[in-house]
Parts: sequence; structure tokens; C-alpha cells
Amino acid sequence: MPYNESGRYHDGIVVWHEQSVGFYLFLTLVSIFINIVIATIYRKQLK
Repeated sequence: MPYNESGRYHDGIVVWHEQSVGFYLFLTLVSIFINIVIATIYRKQLK
């Protein structure tokens, strides 16, 4: 995405901030990790 000097990109509806992309990646990875841990614990309880 072509960000302007202040680190913002406007796609016509939403204004995206450049630093938010990294933050959303971090949240996604943490969520995936938590889900894997919960699924592992749940599977061990079923056995």
C-alpha cells in the first residue's frame, strides 16, 4: 500500500496506519498460539 509521509493510507473507506500492520500480525500470531495451546490441552483431556 502506498503510505503517505505521515504513515497513513486511505483506501476510500478506511484510513490504515503503517504501524498497525505489524500490530495486527502480532495479534494474529498470539491468537494462533493460544488456540494451539487450548486445542492441545483439550485433546489430552479427551484421551
